[in-house]
Amino acid sequence: MIADQSLQDIRASMPTASDSWEVEAVAEYRFINGLEQWLVKWKDYGEDRNTWEPWENLLSDPAQVDARKVQDATLPSMASKLTVITLRAILEARKLETTGLKAVLVARLLSSLA
Repeated sequence: MIADQSLQDIRASMPTASDSWEVEAVAEYRFINGLEQWLVKWKDYGEDRNTWEPWENLLSDPAQVDARKVQDATLPSMASKLTVITLRAILEARKLETTGLKAVLVARLLSSLA
């Protein structure tokens, strides 16, 4: 059990809705469950306070510019991962081997179509 004083110290250090929330940097982008989110580093808070936020919470122009840069840098790798996932699913449905790099998977699929 946490001592009363320790609990008060923890609560005192936690941010509240009335605190100032300014985006210091946008660190990452993800698309999960149909929602776009950006990992935000908040000014004057440690990285342990970073949060995943929707576009609507990125209110300043600099934050939105950072968010788009991070998104643009992330999308090619996300597309590549989705391609591999799709290829593996197709190969699995055809009861074919699903291991290997993307080029190997494509070749395997193409040879099965011939």
